[in-house]
Amino acid sequence: AAAPLALGVSERYHLSIGTCPAEGTTCRGRIEADTIYGAMQALRTLSQLVDGCGELGRAPVVISDSPRFAWRGMMIDVARHMIPLRDIEAVVDAIAECKMNVLHVHLTDAQSFPYLSDAVPALAQRGAFSAQRGCASPFNPIPGTKNGTSMSCVYSTAELKSLVGYAADRGVRTLFEVDTPAHSASWCAAMPELCVSCHAARTPTGTFSNGSFQQGCTVTTGTSEPLPPECAFGYFSLLDPSKNETWSVLEAIVRELGAISADTASGDAAEAFFHIGGDELHWDCWDVPHINAWMPTVGIKPGDYRGIARYY
Repeated sequence: AAAPLALGVSERYHLSIGTCPAEGTTCRGRIEADTIYGAMQALRTLSQLVDGCGELGRAPVVISDSPRFAWRGMMIDVARHMIPLRDIEAVVDAIAECKMNVLHVHLTDAQSFPYLSDAVPALAQRGAFSAQRGCASPFNPIPGTKNGTSMSCVYSTAELKSLVGYAADRGVRTLFEVDTPAHSASWCAAMPELCVSCHAARTPTGTFSNGSFQQGCTVTTGTSEPLPPECAFGYFSLLDPSKNETWSVLEAIVRELGAISADTASGDAAEAFFHIGGDELHWDCWDVPHINAWMPTVGIKPGDYRGIARYY
């Protein structure tokens, strides 16, 4: 059976091309590899030896090669900047030609939750960028048009499966990142019950207490213009670990995206990694009475807010 595409899969290859009998004649070559992924790398090396006229620049050639690093990745941020699927596929093509083998998709952040989950669709329906405004502002229904053209500011399960398969066909693994428990204002916009707001009030007039919203968050008085989530809930808002519902929603999202990244139509992906973010936690956002009461029930000392991060 073919080796699954996973961390550590062999990409070793041996490429040999004999002496060409004469200019313009056919040269014989041979590729040996442990897996199809090694053979792919050999073909990429061969393409680099061919000049712009389609001729082999030099022969004979003997190359035995294997990667020094098993993880060679590039991250793209589709939470702050909505990127069409075809453009992401172009990135996959480019990194594959450079013999990189991991596409790290930073899928969610405070600004937007662009994954239309089958299990928890509300996160995208109320936390993704707005289609009506060119995928540049949250809180509007997903379907929409811009200049008469249908638009979508989310990725469906089917689209992400398609991306994983497209990348796997080129020897590139897909790693999804759902940035939590910080960078979660888009979650708060959709499901405020999961969050701890990180300023005193959920309006632009909130005080600069524990954490704060970004300066410049304004809303026109007397309009229904919604606030970006990082304004409405505080840019440093955190998920609330004391609530069972928080863990249930997290588990549903992780299981769903994990299944997508670990399978394709051809069954040749076996991704074992998932990225939860975990950066830029403002500990004092968890310093609220109900979380302080919850901490000892799970063995976390009062006041040890870093301990919540370890627990998470």
